[in-house]
Amino acid sequence: MTMPLRSAPTTELLDEDSSVFHRVAALTERAEPGGAGGCFDAVVHAYAMDTGTERGSRFRRQLPKEPARDVQLTVEFTAPSVVRVRLSRGDEAAPRLSFTLSRPKAIDVTRTAGVAPLHCLRDMGVGRGWQMGSVDTRYVDLASSALRLRVWLEPYRIEIFDIAGQRVTGIDGPEINVFRQNDDPGLSFVTLPDAPGLITTSFDLAHDEAVYGYGERFDAFGRQRREVRLDQCDAVGTTSSRAYKNIPFFLSSRGYGVFVDTGGAMRAFVGSRSTGKHTLCVDDDVLEYYLIVDPDPKRVLRAYTDLTGHAEMPPFWSFGVWMSRLTYKSAHEAEAVVSEMRRRDLGIDVLHLDPGWMDAKDWRCTLAFDEQAFPEPAAFMRRLRAQGVRVCLWQLPYVERESTLHEPLRAVGAFAEGSAFAQTVIDYTKPSAVEAMRQRFAALFETGAAVIKTDFGEELPRDATLAGGTGRELHNAYPLFYNAAVHEFTRQSTGDALVWARSGWAGSQRYPIHWGGDATSNYANLAAQITGALNFGLSGFTFWSSDIAGISGEPTPRLYVRWAQFGMLCTHVRFHSGYPVEPWHYGDEAEQIVHDWIDLRYRLLPYLYAQSKRSAENG
Repeated sequence: MTMPLRSAPTTELLDEDSSVFHRVAALTERAEPGGAGGCFDAVVHAYAMDTGTERGSRFRRQLPKEPARDVQLTVEFTAPSVVRVRLSRGDEAAPRLSFTLSRPKAIDVTRTAGVAPLHCLRDMGVGRGWQMGSVDTRYVDLASSALRLRVWLEPYRIEIFDIAGQRVTGIDGPEINVFRQNDDPGLSFVTLPDAPGLITTSFDLAHDEAVYGYGERFDAFGRQRREVRLDQCDAVGTTSSRAYKNIPFFLSSRGYGVFVDTGGAMRAFVGSRSTGKHTLCVDDDVLEYYLIVDPDPKRVLRAYTDLTGHAEMPPFWSFGVWMSRLTYKSAHEAEAVVSEMRRRDLGIDVLHLDPGWMDAKDWRCTLAFDEQAFPEPAAFMRRLRAQGVRVCLWQLPYVERESTLHEPLRAVGAFAEGSAFAQTVIDYTKPSAVEAMRQRFAALFETGAAVIKTDFGEELPRDATLAGGTGRELHNAYPLFYNAAVHEFTRQSTGDALVWARSGWAGSQRYPIHWGGDATSNYANLAAQITGALNFGLSGFTFWSSDIAGISGEPTPRLYVRWAQFGMLCTHVRFHSGYPVEPWHYGDEAEQIVHDWIDLRYRLLPYLYAQSKRSAENG
């Protein structure tokens, strides 16, 4: 399916020399502080890059002072090892999307104040430029039973220490490079005439620090010295920096993790823009993030999923073998595959039907069986269930005008508003649209379907308007609402809570199962699937699978075997390809090896299921 091109997210503004950086330079304490944390008014300086000098755009120049801006920075503990940082302008009466299960309350901490030298870049005066040096700086210390957080007031900076006094990391503060200072923008609002702005923040990056997470990244295990774009898209393969599942969370080898509570587009420069800084750029009107500090990465992940939700356990039958093809074209073909699997003593628990089950053309979603190819769908699925096989049905959340489904949904206002494409996207943030889709899916479950493949979900246009917000606010978050709705439809109709999902955002781990997207049949894609799985697991997700042995291209017997061996040790297993993917198509030797590994899978199921349950409970 061809999707319309979208304009680039406003995170591109960081690369514009004409951008203006409204940087937090200092803090002043607000009213008499309580015991829950610190609330500060920010002193903001506006800078632009000086493009009129002989040396080009290397030096910044301070702009004339503007009227005072009402900028607040709040720093508070929500647990002994969790700190919430929030930067905002004004009092913000309007509610905003949050991806926490509920906004945690601040806890009381110990507060002390003092003065100490801070080593930083400072203005030496007219004609003397900027130099590194130490200045006596006031600070406020906020301490829990696990952490001490030092907030330097002028110049502004934050430093984190563990209970033993060891420094964990530093956040924001003055620049570290006098020559190109927007490489490290620190805590800034960045603006450009006639364009929405963004907010930046920077974490110190040690020379030996490794950074993991940010979702299902296929390009490398770990993010260090890389730029990461968190902008949902159809990745069109699994060997690039594009991702179906962008997650605004990272895990540092220094013993901390950060969850940015936003649905906006993000870019992260992990030492790729300034070698000593991990800089985040967020397309949002407010910056709010949770800093989780613990030397054990398992506990960091647990704290993150405590905020955004733990995975729900899929039913036991879902841990068996799923067999699929792009696409089985008739009930007769599908039943023949199941019969042959049984005859050859090859385990199978789920048969997946891709678009070929619908009376559809060009992947057009109708949610109606093709009456010629599947003349009696209820009887067909009963026959498979009698053999112990459940049926999964493909669909997607874009309903083209040519689909017989479009007009009934349009009549009840089930689509987003905006561009021509936006008007084909089901608004899963709108209760009436959700109810209309619930009824459609309930009919499929009543017919005998057991689970739905929630394909796509990454392409909500930024010019769309939904009941829950704008395309800018919801483009990245749309998969969360989409998968949550279908996940709940399934539970209501069958009692089993699961989907087979491609896209995701923070919180999507609550709605398993996810798979690794459209891999091509070669070893490079197999390697990339392993990389994507590792990064995905370190982003708070418990359940994952890949397409054995790649959806596009004809795998060799050796590749087919290797991919099957990897797949059998994932939480879930699905064979899926545009070519026939059943084991007997790859020769006697390959079939025997895969047979033995399927047998191993079933013998290991009690252990895999027990570990899965433990992982889901512990986040």
